[in-house]
Amino acid sequence: ITGSVNQHGAAQAIGGAHHKIEGFYKTCSNASALNGSQGVVVPDSNKQNLVLRSNVLDAIKQEQFTIYSVESIEDAVELFMGIPAGAIDKSSERFPENTVFGKVFAQLEKYDEILKERERGL
Repeated sequence: ITGSVNQHGAAQAIGGAHHKIEGFYKTCSNASALNGSQGVVVPDSNKQNLVLRSNVLDAIKQEQFTIYSVESIEDAVELFMGIPAGAIDKSSERFPENTVFGKVFAQLEKYDEILKERERGL
């Protein structure tokens, strides 16, 4: 993955996307045979301007290499973790339990409780 996000979590465009993609493709194809698990993540805003070499395009068509595009950090979290990132419920100020952010929030609450117990001398 390459790029950055702004303060709202939106993926920002990057420079040299085709060089980065082709460089990683070359690294993967030189290190071992492509097996379909290799790929890159780029900001969605770069997708429309990509011009890639034919060997990279062929590998993509043959499902040996993948280019994922994301609009936000939540998209990337879902891609990497395989479960929804989660959106906060404004009425309860909580994330759904079976989401990445819900699981993180639950773990942070456990840590908070441990710290509170320590402060109470338990």
